[in-house]
Amino acid sequence: MIRVHETQLGGMGEALGLEHFEDEMVVHLRGFVPRFSEILGDVGLRRCIRFGIERARVYGVTNPGLLRFYVELMFMYGGMFDTDPFVPWAGPILRDPGIPDEATRMNRLYDAMLWYLDTIGGPERSFATQALRNLQKVRFKDMPVAELRACERKAMDALVEIYPQRCAYLGEPLLRQLLRRGAEEAARHEVGTDRGIVLLTGMMFAMGHGAAEDPLLPWVSTTLRDPAIKDPEQRAARLERRTQIYLDKAVEHLDRGLDNVLQQ
Repeated sequence: MIRVHETQLGGMGEALGLEHFEDEMVVHLRGFVPRFSEILGDVGLRRCIRFGIERARVYGVTNPGLLRFYVELMFMYGGMFDTDPFVPWAGPILRDPGIPDEATRMNRLYDAMLWYLDTIGGPERSFATQALRNLQKVRFKDMPVAELRACERKAMDALVEIYPQRCAYLGEPLLRQLLRRGAEEAARHEVGTDRGIVLLTGMMFAMGHGAAEDPLLPWVSTTLRDPAIKDPEQRAARLERRTQIYLDKAVEHLDRGLDNVLQQ
């Protein structure tokens, strides 16, 4: 990622058109997020790029150079990072009516992202990397899932164990909100068992509050909407297996030095 100054905005050319912008972004994303590129394929990448264009337009961001940065942020913090209460540094900047133009808005967003990466991600993203490894090691069969579901304090302690720096940054009020939202989302998607609630809460913490419907994570919505799975516990178990595959692949890319981003 590079900072985009107003004098550089013509670099990709506003007259290129969205189709050419998509072409350029697909090539860029193959190198920037190879893990996602493998999962999504070019068709899925284009779907996510269009999703980003539509969401960025709400905030008056239409310049191709700035759109590129917005799409990059989606792959770093979730496709719906702009409305995510657990990415609290992003939304207020995007929605601030006092920011006069899109270049200023995105440069402020860039500054906020750098602060977050340095402070919460850690030196060379060491905190975020360790959090991903911690999350990969979680096995539900070894977890006191029912206890976590029943006790907010134990659930928050489990999140702290995974990513203490981010939990300290969010604070207890937002963590409690996350736990409530996780339960609501699990019920809405018919995985309202103890395991389903804990799993979906963890996914929202790690992959963004819109994980259940995020086009960047199509395997999540596919599992949650599979009409062949009738039992909530079976649905949760299938989602857990697919989540583990996703995390294993993420750590594999990390170990091979292929990943440019670590979500959250």
